[in-house]
Amino acid sequence: SSNNPVRDASVNANMRSGGASGYSQTDPDGKFEITGLETGVYDLYVHHNQFAQYRQEQVNVPNPNITITLRGKGTISGRVLDARSGAPVKTFSIAAMQGEVGRIDPGYGIGGGGQTFLNDEGKFEIRADSTDDGKTALYVQGQGYAPKVQLVTGVDEGQTTSGVDIRLDAGASVAGKVTNKQGEVVAGASIWVGRMPQQWERGQRSANATTDADGTYQIDSLGTEAIN
Repeated sequence: SSNNPVRDASVNANMRSGGASGYSQTDPDGKFEITGLETGVYDLYVHHNQFAQYRQEQVNVPNPNITITLRGKGTISGRVLDARSGAPVKTFSIAAMQGEVGRIDPGYGIGGGGQTFLNDEGKFEIRADSTDDGKTALYVQGQGYAPKVQLVTGVDEGQTTSGVDIRLDAGASVAGKVTNKQGEVVAGASIWVGRMPQQWERGQRSANATTDADGTYQIDSLGTEAIN
């Protein structure tokens, strides 16, 4: 937002109807060029670790010149606490997402994902994308606790939103045994919570549990909503 050029930003163009796409990276002057695109309408995505995610819809190609202004990130700080006792949660992870977020697939990030914190006082400080409405959703997980989405308002670039207390409720567990049609136990079976990932996704999202030699499994730190 200072009008200085941004180098090493990734720029992706995806055709709205069809599989055409292209990629480029900005040079020291902030310039980029995506060549070889078919004529049509594209969505443009720009990513840089130091700036908020950028998306521009319905860009007509060919397009000789596009100027993109990236917003800086804001900072959110606070504590994660046990909802019942008020004691600090010492180990947890937080993922920051733009805007308001509704229900999240219960399998999202369980056992990983987000930024991990280890702090005896439950303190955290995390960078978050700034948006026009200043809203950021924090997805918080801690071992033995139910995941929680907390909306934070007033997040602005270059500013710190402090004093955010996040209280986690005790988590639920699910356990069982996997057998085949003959009633024989199945060892080494992968168990996912929520939506079953596609084959190509499984390298990015590991199973939430794997059955033991006797076919049993247990998954902890779940919310109390119905799961699949």
